Amino acid sequence: MSKQEDDTAFENEVRRIARWLYPGTDGQGAMSIAGRERDAILVNDDVAVAIEATVSRNSAKARSDAEKLIDSLNYLRATYPDRPAQAFFITSSEPSDQQRDAVERVAGQAVTCMSLDVFRSRLVDVGEYLTLRDLAPFGSARDPADDQNPNPGDYSPIDLLDLRDQSTHTVDGLTESIRAGKRWVLLGDYGAGKSMTLREVYFSLVRMYRSGTDSYRFPLYLNMREHQAQTDPVEAIERHARKISYPRPDKLVRAWRSGMCHLLIDGFDEIYSPPLAGVSRDADSLRELNYQAVELVRAFVRESPSGPGLAVNGRTHYFASQEDLLTALDLDSDTPIYSLSDFSAGQMRQYLSRHGWSTDVPEWVPRRPLLLGWLASRGHLQSAVDANHLSPADGWDWLLGVICRRDARVEGGIPGDLLRQVLERIATNVRHTANGLGPVYVDDLRSAFRDVMKYPPNEKQEVLLRRFPGLIIDNPSTGSKRFIDADVAQVARAGDISRYVMSPSSFLLDSKLWMNLLGPLGTAVSAALLEKVLQEKASGAINHALTHASRRHQDTLVVDLFFLALELDVTDFDFRLTIREVILPEFRLGEDEANLGSVEFQDCIIERLEIGNYDNVDKLPKFWGCEFVEIDGVARYDDLPPLFNDCKFGSFSREASTTNALVNLNLPRGLRLGLVILRKVHAQKGAGRKDTALRKGIPPQERQYVNAVLDVLASARLVYASKRGSVTVWLPVKSQYPRVRKWLSSPETARDDVVDKLRSI
Repeated sequence: MSKQEDDTAFENEVRRIARWLYPGTDGQGAMSIAGRERDAILVNDDVAVAIEATVSRNSAKARSDAEKLIDSLNYLRATYPDRPAQAFFITSSEPSDQQRDAVERVAGQAVTCMSLDVFRSRLVDVGEYLTLRDLAPFGSARDPADDQNPNPGDYSPIDLLDLRDQSTHTVDGLTESIRAGKRWVLLGDYGAGKSMTLREVYFSLVRMYRSGTDSYRFPLYLNMREHQAQTDPVEAIERHARKISYPRPDKLVRAWRSGMCHLLIDGFDEIYSPPLAGVSRDADSLRELNYQAVELVRAFVRESPSGPGLAVNGRTHYFASQEDLLTALDLDSDTPIYSLSDFSAGQMRQYLSRHGWSTDVPEWVPRRPLLLGWLASRGHLQSAVDANHLSPADGWDWLLGVICRRDARVEGGIPGDLLRQVLERIATNVRHTANGLGPVYVDDLRSAFRDVMKYPPNEKQEVLLRRFPGLIIDNPSTGSKRFIDADVAQVARAGDISRYVMSPSSFLLDSKLWMNLLGPLGTAVSAALLEKVLQEKASGAINHALTHASRRHQDTLVVDLFFLALELDVTDFDFRLTIREVILPEFRLGEDEANLGSVEFQDCIIERLEIGNYDNVDKLPKFWGCEFVEIDGVARYDDLPPLFNDCKFGSFSREASTTNALVNLNLPRGLRLGLVILRKVHAQKGAGRKDTALRKGIPPQERQYVNAVLDVLASARLVYASKRGSVTVWLPVKSQYPRVRKWLSSPETARDDVVDKLRSI
C-alpha cells in the first residue's frame, strides 16, 4: 500500500468510527471550508464535530491540522450556535510530545489530541475485550492431558482441504482471507481440530491487531454452545460479553454493527443437533430441522456488514450436502468450504513429540489431534504400539480393554472387564443423542453403573465415575462429559450389540430412540468379538438376532445387525428383511458376495450410495421411496440398475471419476490397476476393502496382476493388509491421501517412483 493509500485508508477508518459515535451523521464526512478540505465535519441534533486525521508523525503537519481545526470550530459555532462544537486531532499511533505541543500552541485546549485506539475505545475498548477473550474457552479446545483446562497449548499445523478443487491450504492462508473480508466454512469430525484451527485464526488476527499490521479490525469469537435457544445476534453478543465479563455489551454490539469485527463462529452444529443416522425422519423434515437449528448463525451471516471477514466451523456430516450447508447458513454458493485433513506423518510426529512420544503408532490409530494427545498424555499409546500386529478391530478391542483395566486398577472398586461393560452401556445410552458422543451427565453414569453392576456406586466408585475412561469434559458449566472420539464410541457400542446377538431374547435393547448407527469400526469390532466367542456359529446367531429385532420393528438395531451380518460373511438371508425409515451415511452395492435379493429398503435416506460391479442384479436389494444424496460409481440416472422405485437422487459421479472410467483409461496396465485400487481403498469412504472387492470391476485377463500391484502399493506404505479370520482387508495409510489424491485428479500426468514401478507391471 502506498503512503497516499495508507493515508486515505486511515482517514476512512476514522470517519467510519466517528459516524457510529455520532448517530445521525450517515453520509457526512469530508468537506471544504474556506477553500481547504477538512477530513470530517459531522453534525447531528446534539453536537457539531470537526476531525483531522493523520498517519504522519511530523509536528509541522500537526500544527497545520490544528489551524484547520480552529477554522472548522469557528465555522461550526457560527453555523450551529445552538449546539456545542468539538474538535479532534487523531493520529495512527499515540501522539508524540512534539505533536501535542504543536497543537496546544495553536489551539490551546480547544482541540483534543488522541490516537485511533483511544478514539475507537469510545465505541469499544478493544484491548480490554481481547484480554478477557484470550482467557475464555474456545469451543471444544481443551488440554488433552487435563480436560478441565481450557488452554489446549500451542497449535499444531494441519492441512486444510478445499472441497471445491481439492487444493491444500494452511491456517495462515485462511487468516489472510479473513483479513481480506472473505467468508468461509471449516468442517471436521469430532476431535479433528476445528476449534483449535479457528482459535489459531483468532490469535493470528489478535497479533496483527496489536502489532498494528491490521489495526482497523479485531476478531470477535463466539462459541455457539453458549447460545442455546438464541436467534438474535444482538442478544448473542450481549450474552457473550457477559460470559467473559466484558463490562459494556452494548459497545461490543456497536463494534460489530460498525464493521470493526472479523466474526469467528465456533460450532454451527452445537446449538441444536437433529439426528443424522438411525432415526425415523424423512429427508425434507431433516433438512428443515437443520435449517431451523442454525437460525442464529444464519442471522449473523445476513446481518454482519460487508468488509470484515467471517468464518464458521462445524461437524462434517451435520448437513447432507454442501448445497444444504450453504443454503442453511445463507452463504453464497461459491463460498469456500475447507475440511480438516488427518495429520500427515511428519505433523503427527511433531505433535506427539510435544507430548513426550517419539515412537511410530499403528496405522489404525486415528490421526486426530484430540485423541492422539489424550492417548499420549495417559500413557495409552504404548498399549496401541503393543497391538501393532493386530487388525484395527482386534487392536481397538485390545486397547479399550487395557484402558479400562488400567483405570480400574488405579481407582479401584470394580474389575476392568466390568468397568468396560459400564462404558459400553454408556455408549449405548448416548445413541439417543444427535452426535452419539454425549452429553453424559453424572446421573447417566450412575444409571449405567447400576444397569451393569445391579447396585449403586459407593463413595470410592463415585470417584471412578468422575474420572471415567474414554470420556472428557463436554460443558464445564454443567459438568457433562462426552466420548473423547467417535471411534472410541463405536468400539464401545460394539459390546452391547455383541451381547444382544448372543442372547436376543434375554438381553434387551430398545433402539427406537437411537439416532446413530453402530458404524464401520463398531461393526468390525463386534464381528471380531462374536467370532472369538461363537466361532462358526456366529452366522447362525446373527440371522436369529436379525429375525428377532425385525419382528419388534427395531429399525436402527436391524440396520446394525444387517451390516454385522455382511461383516461376518453371511451369504444368504433365509427371510425377507425390510429396513424402514433410517438414515444411512453410506451403502455399497455389488461389493459383497451375499445374496441380498430378499432385502428391501423403504423410505430411507442414504447419504452416499456406492455402486460397484455386480454379476447378478437379482442378488441386489430393492429400494422403495428412498432418497440418495450422492451416487458414486455411475454418472447418470440411466446407468442405474433396475432396483429403484419412486426414489429421489442427488448428484452423480463425474464420468471421469468412476471405477469403470479409470479401468478404461489409456494408461499402462499396472498404473491403471493401481489407480483403481487406490480409489477404492483411499478415495471412497469406509473401513477398508476386502481383497475380493478390490478385484471386482477389473477385466478378468488383468486380475492376475493385482497381487503385484498390491505388493508395490504396500511396500510404498500407501495401503496395508489386515486379517479378520481368513478374510484379507486392505486399508489406507491415511497420511498418504494427499499424494494419492493428486494422482487420481491427474492420472495422465502422475509422476513418482511408485508410479514408475506400477508402469512396469
